[in-house]
Amino acid sequence: MKNRQRLGLLILTMTTFSVVVAGTGIYFLYQTALQQEQGRLVDKAKRQARSLEALKGKEENEEALVKTLTETLKASPESSKTGEILLAKRDGDRIVFLLSQRNNQTSTPNPIPLVQQDRAEPTHKAIAGESGS
Repeated sequence: MKNRQRLGLLILTMTTFSVVVAGTGIYFLYQTALQQEQGRLVDKAKRQARSLEALKGKEENEEALVKTLTETLKASPESSKTGEILLAKRDGDRIVFLLSQRNNQTSTPNPIPLVQQDRAEPTHKAIAGESGS
């Protein structure tokens, strides 16, 4: 009987050890993948910000700005099928959308009243000079 108890205890110990080692390995692999993805997204956001800064000063001619931005986005290697770009401006008491590119589809959404904070919340924040979503 003692041998069976020892064998059972040995199996339980080895199983516990294996689960702990596997769990630790999975945790570290997940953390590494998460950090890599975060770095990739930060780099992508910085590249897009530099592209937008290059367009600075062309605000007077909105058509040229939208055309240049659309061409830049189409030529951009990091432009993906799931990316989204929205270009808007405040026009009195409403938000006018100049460009909306989502899933490689370009459109111009209808203007919305500035008081409708429940719609296009990130756009409201950007026009107010804030950040976040």
